[in-house]
Amino acid sequence: MNNRQRGFSLIELLIAIVIAGVLAAIAFPSFMQWRQSLEYKEAARDIASILRDARSRAISRNLEHRVEFQIANRSYRLVRGDLASGSNWNTPPSTVVLDWATLPASVSMNVIGSTNKEFNPNGTSSTGSITILDSGGTTRYTITVTPTTGRVRIER
Repeated sequence: MNNRQRGFSLIELLIAIVIAGVLAAIAFPSFMQWRQSLEYKEAARDIASILRDARSRAISRNLEHRVEFQIANRSYRLVRGDLASGSNWNTPPSTVVLDWATLPASVSMNVIGSTNKEFNPNGTSSTGSITILDSGGTTRYTITVTPTTGRVRIER
């Protein structure tokens, strides 16, 4: 074997690098869109999870629980009331169960109805929904709380 039959030439290596770069440039926008969609879905699942947790805790502990939302800060938290019904949320002994969680910077939300979703020991809840919005204000997901059953659903 002579030296010309071993390995790759510099031209072949450069062509392979250029082809890989073109493929990466084509795939990059799709990857970024997929990653952004994943952030919206994760935010919707996190909010639905804390709402379900509030309902479960209200039933199991026989105390009202609520999820408080701060739209301007894109944050939410879980608070336990002091009574089974008619808790005074503005003064202690309301207890923070899960402290403020914040949505990613590219995700925002809007709360329809009361900015606090309350769950009672019988499983019922306050009415309303939470929408997950992209940076352009387009609704990506809607989390709906059914008042008569406390059921939490995520809709695209």
